[in-house]
Amino acid sequence: MNRLFTTLSIVALYIVLTSTSIYGQAIRFGTGKDLQTPTNVSSLTDNVTMECWTRWNGSAPSGNLFMYNGNPSFNGYGIYLDAGNQIHFLAGGVIDATTGYFMTANVWTHLAIRRTAGSWHLIVNGIQQGWTVANAPNVPGAPGFIVGASLPGDIDEIRIWNAAIPTATILAQYPQSVTSSHPNFASLSAYYPMNEGTGQTTADVRGGNTLTFGATTGVAADDPTWINESSPISVPTLGEWAMIIFSIGMIGIAWYYMRKRRTALA
Repeated sequence: MNRLFTTLSIVALYIVLTSTSIYGQAIRFGTGKDLQTPTNVSSLTDNVTMECWTRWNGSAPSGNLFMYNGNPSFNGYGIYLDAGNQIHFLAGGVIDATTGYFMTANVWTHLAIRRTAGSWHLIVNGIQQGWTVANAPNVPGAPGFIVGASLPGDIDEIRIWNAAIPTATILAQYPQSVTSSHPNFASLSAYYPMNEGTGQTTADVRGGNTLTFGATTGVAADDPTWINESSPISVPTLGEWAMIIFSIGMIGIAWYYMRKRRTALA
């Protein structure tokens, strides 16, 4: 009985510790497809951070945007994937710079681009990369904010901050949905959880700048599509909660019979 109790305890602990789940939905892009809003998600050119989860599908990309705040030709800033699967930083009208980071196909990856004290940094899965540039972007302008333009893959959980989020905070927070407990929550400018799962828009639950599928709110060829899976977020699914409750119940039963047997032997 002691051995059974120990085994069930280990199983329950394992389930709890490994309950990193697929949470909600995400959006799938492709050639000619994007999300748009005519409003810039930030007007800052320093002390700003942009984050997203993405999964490249392995198809050959060519200048495809993950996300861009402003006009890629003249102003603003963002990141895109080149034909060699390398992430570029782009400040429209100022600089187009390789970052030295190459995407891995079919793996959810968290990307963050940050400018602080005049320097840009790339943070991947909470780890700051060695790349940096100091070019100041032009103030973001029209057409607004663009997501996933012709990107061969998926995007989820976009977060824009009017602050330079420390790397340690990104590392601690990127596997989680944003809540008011985030240490920089007051600086959150835009947040797209992308969990609607249906419809022609996805909401900015923080700033109200709704993203539209394609150029119009009507169904068209430039619309990306919803998928019923998303980036790994540390929230157990209903099935995992059931397994956790079941395991705890089994531990309780084992403990009860172990106590009952000891009482009988006494």
